[in-house]
Amino acid sequence: MFKLSILLGILSFAFSTGIESNNSTCFTNNYTCPLNYNINLQNMTPIPYVDPYEKIPKTKTKLRFKKVNTVSSFTYSSCGDSNDIAQNVVLNVDPQLPQTNYILYLNADLSTYVTDGTSVYDINMNGIPFAPTTNNLCTDISSSNITCPILEGHLASESKGTIPSGVSGKIVIKNQWYNTDNKRILCMQFVIKI
Repeated sequence: MFKLSILLGILSFAFSTGIESNNSTCFTNNYTCPLNYNINLQNMTPIPYVDPYEKIPKTKTKLRFKKVNTVSSFTYSSCGDSNDIAQNVVLNVDPQLPQTNYILYLNADLSTYVTDGTSVYDINMNGIPFAPTTNNLCTDISSSNITCPILEGHLASESKGTIPSGVSGKIVIKNQWYNTDNKRILCMQFVIKI
């Protein structure tokens, strides 16, 4: 009985949306409407019958969230010694615990000018060393506020850096600069825990 009353309610709603008061014909096939109502079947949309007792099947959709790595520790230091061209090396990073990008501030005193050289990166990830990467020093520092030749005296550099993505664990990056005579200019070390 309940299903029948729902069906009748749906039908009466459907017909009430398509009925207009008019003294003309009732249907599009020119039948006369005894109550002087015009039923416009073109404006009616079929309403599907929904059984309230029917169980809706459960879907097995799983939500997947992309894991975002979080930097838990970011330390930096000078790994140079008294034989390096650069002395009094001071490093600073902003923000102190970067999650994606950061600015590296490098201050040092150079005992001689540097015309060109190499920048060597040694990377160790979770205790596994990777083959060193060697870049041209002048190309490497071109994204900072200093250029070659690097003059003798105080050096104040500001450059942008990015935290490696898609990795986790402990990453140790050692960056050493050498001049054309293969004499070390300076050494910087960064330890990142993700």
